[in-house]
Amino acid sequence: MTELLPSVCRLRSLQRMGVSDSVELREAVGRIFDWTPEGADGCTKAEHELLVQRQLLAALLQDEWHLRYPPIPAVRRRVLKALLSGLDGGMLTEVEDVLYGACVEELLLCQQEASDAAACAQGYVIFEVPQSGCIAMRVTDGFGRDFETGGVLWPPGCFLFGLFASGAMDEFLGSHVLELGSGTGVVGLGLARRGLPVTLVTLTDCQSAVLENLRHNAAATAAMSSEVASSAHMAQLEVCALDWCQPDFSGLPAQNVDVVVGD
Repeated sequence: MTELLPSVCRLRSLQRMGVSDSVELREAVGRIFDWTPEGADGCTKAEHELLVQRQLLAALLQDEWHLRYPPIPAVRRRVLKALLSGLDGGMLTEVEDVLYGACVEELLLCQQEASDAAACAQGYVIFEVPQSGCIAMRVTDGFGRDFETGGVLWPPGCFLFGLFASGAMDEFLGSHVLELGSGTGVVGLGLARRGLPVTLVTLTDCQSAVLENLRHNAAATAAMSSEVASSAHMAQLEVCALDWCQPDFSGLPAQNVDVVVGD
């Protein structure tokens, strides 16, 4: 298949990252459908419309990672509504029936899932670590259930992930990183995915459900890494129970800890 257009890649990234801002999503869809002779690279308007619709179908609805790691239903609904709004908005000369039908079918499925509180509260977020690969996390869109706060992606953790992923904090890193209160694992998984100088990341939390989810996220990230040939070497991951209130370090790996992180 032809390499994805940057505008299509952008919308796919927004979906993978769990972005649910309706304005941002509609703007992203508008940029996809925008056509000018100057930026057409030799394509006619009709050829451009056909290309982007086929790429949208493949990138948003048939993407292997989307099927394996589906976003939170609320995110999926907003992405689909933004896309359907663009398809219905008169920006295209002709709308492909296959794409439109797939969007409607997926939206109906999301609405059915909305009646199930457990299904509605859970989904995946995929973050990219530049020049290294991606991390996959199963998250919740609110409090409650066994995860409590440990299943939510918090802004400080995402901010710290960005600093580590960009290399801005490399001078403070060492071989073994211990993360306190890992939650979804966004910081520790990002450090492990980036690799050297980090060779071992120990993710810790105290709730059994959160620990199980951390193991799930670590396995999903490792599996994703093994499937992408361009992924850099990933640091080893360990998941251990550690209660801040009554710390017991006997269950941690024997290797000396070089850096402790928390958000």
